[in-house]
Amino acid sequence: MVTINWFEVFLPSSRCTIAFETRAPQRDGTRTQTSVECRTVFNWSEGKLYYISSSPPPALSTAEIDLQRYPTLANHAIERGLARRLQEKGFQTFFEHVGGCAYTSTDQSLHPDVYETMEGIRFRSFYGFGPTEAQGTQRWGLVLNFSTRQRFKVSLADSLLRELAISGPVVRIDGTSGSRYLESATDTSGVITERGATSEVQLSEWTLPCNVRNLLNYLGRLKGSDAASAVSTRLQQNALALTQEKRINTRLSRDQLEKLQRLMDTYGLLDFTLELPERSHVRVSKYPLQVTDQ
Repeated sequence: MVTINWFEVFLPSSRCTIAFETRAPQRDGTRTQTSVECRTVFNWSEGKLYYISSSPPPALSTAEIDLQRYPTLANHAIERGLARRLQEKGFQTFFEHVGGCAYTSTDQSLHPDVYETMEGIRFRSFYGFGPTEAQGTQRWGLVLNFSTRQRFKVSLADSLLRELAISGPVVRIDGTSGSRYLESATDTSGVITERGATSEVQLSEWTLPCNVRNLLNYLGRLKGSDAASAVSTRLQQNALALTQEKRINTRLSRDQLEKLQRLMDTYGLLDFTLELPERSHVRVSKYPLQVTDQ
């Protein structure tokens, strides 16, 4: 038996109401809007820009569609419904090129004055695995995985962190936006660039992306190699790759799945509403898909 981290999503109906506007395709493309609250999708064959949102602009037209014919729209509505519920539960939620992720703070940091450890979920809606005999329709689901990350509590006002950040990517210290590039800096302000445009910022509002390499490099120079080594071990334990006895976790997949299920239960993520005007309730299976040999 093989377990796949695909959790079935049960929709009340395959038909729903969605907002749209009709527009001609532009030569430079139609820019899409991407956020937890709204995602736009342009259908070239219909010349329609669909708004996946529970609160679309009031001037838009609406239409009833069959989600079986528009799987991309259904996927976005499911992802944004889960993202909205995660936000309501206090998670920081981000969308990526495919799917999204959401994290909440923990008390697992060895140096809470330097960095914060977070845990959460990576998610992506996936349409497939064929029709069920009972429903006779395609199946909707979410690919869910347990995930961890860190973020710096120290800003670029810190001279050592600022030294490491020069000519590289930087992010807002509150984690609310994507990365920019730090071109130059003084003790309190810096110049960042984004898509060729430059602007001056206060360094207290920005920090270095807290990936493992940056974090260990900073801690090694600040507190020494022993401190960096201890944090490296703790990060692997937080991700369940190492056991508390510092051994390789041979139950990694199972432990991560159990941790994911506990998060889903604890934060009430097994049901939510679609990000569409009707706000239909959907239910998520508590257990992932299992594939057996016939």
